[in-house]
This record gives sequence, C-alpha cells and structure tokens, in this order.
Amino acid sequence: MTYLRQAGTKAADREAYPEAVILFEQALQALAGLPQDNEAIQKAIDIRFDIRNVLQPLGDRDRIASRLREAEELATQIGDRQRNGWVHPI
Repeated sequence: MTYLRQAGTKAADREAYPEAVILFEQALQALAGLPQDNEAIQKAIDIRFDIRNVLQPLGDRDRIASRLREAEELATQIGDRQRNGWVHPI
C-alpha cells in the first residue's frame, strides 16, 4: 500500500494523472486487505483525498464526489472531525 501510494504521488508530481488514479486505487485495494483500525481508516481517507486531487485536473466531478462521500463516511465512522472538515472546506 505504501509503495503504491508513493508511486501515485510521483505520477501526480509529473502530471501523469490517469496513472496516478490507477496507483491510488490499487493502494486502496491493498489497504482493504489490512486490519481496519483507526490508522488504516485514516490512510484510506487520505488516499481518497489523493484521488480527488488527481481527478480534478481530469475534470471527473462524479468520481470526485463519490470519493469525497466515501471519505466523509469513513471520517464520521471514526469520529475524525479534522478529516471530515477537509471534505467540506469553508
């Protein structure tokens, strides 16, 4: 999961957004196979924010909204007000 997220970040840095989306999605899949404690859920939320960031230049508003809804649900589940606030910036 860590390697895939790092690879996604590097792809995003070089503006290879479609590749970055794939890598971040794979990181989420890898993370799903780990025990779902608060730390893992926080990482899952953060990866969804990573996905949002690379979908914005691609203009994929539907997928952005979907990933943000998922992030909000997870943040609410663990009571993470900060991450929940990131879903709904002022």
